Amino acid sequence: MILIPKKIDIISVGGANIDLCATISEFPSIDEEVEIMKLEEFPGGSAANYIVGVARLGVNTGFIGKIGDDGYGQKLLDAFNRENVEVSQVQIEKKHTGMCLIPIDSAGNRIIFSFRGANANLVPNDIDKNYIAQASLIHITSPPLEVAKFVARIVKEKNILLSYDPGGKVIRKGLDQLEPILQNTDIFLPSKSELNLLFPNLRNLKTIALNLVEKYGIRIIAIKLGAQGCLIVTKNEEVRVEGNNVNVVDTTGAGDAFAAAFTSGIQKGWGLSKCAQIANAAGALCVTRIGARTALPTMSEIEIFLKNK
Repeated sequence: MILIPKKIDIISVGGANIDLCATISEFPSIDEEVEIMKLEEFPGGSAANYIVGVARLGVNTGFIGKIGDDGYGQKLLDAFNRENVEVSQVQIEKKHTGMCLIPIDSAGNRIIFSFRGANANLVPNDIDKNYIAQASLIHITSPPLEVAKFVARIVKEKNILLSYDPGGKVIRKGLDQLEPILQNTDIFLPSKSELNLLFPNLRNLKTIALNLVEKYGIRIIAIKLGAQGCLIVTKNEEVRVEGNNVNVVDTTGAGDAFAAAFTSGIQKGWGLSKCAQIANAAGALCVTRIGARTALPTMSEIEIFLKNK
């Protein structure tokens, strides 16, 4: 019997980390000490969380990134395999696997201390163009900037959908650094705070979004508003979906859950309103437990959540 490899529909490019989540009562001031009440270890990294979120929604997925040749790297590989994420393009470096230390207070607020480790060693020459070519959507979040620029250009040439979720660290580099990626982006997924960093003199989110659409030709801008939901803007359409009331335990990974659900819906051909509602629900479910991946939902869980809200 000959096994024919399955086509990969969505591929993410970027970071894979181990998250050390520390539950505390409150954040300390300088020179103060607080006790960690619970310390847990989870697979993480924005691009890795995203693609696991997509896989749980029933889409064939693959991941491009680097991990270390240590026990943590093996744990990340094992986690991908459990979620049926294709890992032929996960490369192993003789370096420490990326890690994040994430203190989380009693209200679910978090601070992230990140160590890039092997993630920082991903370069354009590591990207297999033929691997990318099989997908219908490529998602970029948190790789080195030169890798993001390279992938965005290749994806545009191959007429594949590109979604981009830069994250706060990259946003702080400024619009000039993002332009080579944005001009090739179909779906841009910033948070409200990230847009305010890019455009400190503008406060109207729709105006900012329309400016980006006009300047770079971005098809869809999905603005994450946290507990307030989301705002979706295109050249001819605006969709506002309110947030969901849930018991917030940890906000880590909520943006990745939102992006996974939203882009999966676009890839499946759903309308913007449905994509936004599904994405809001995915983000809401994600914050109900400690760890970015712990509560990444399946489609049936999202449907039950929306039915019972």
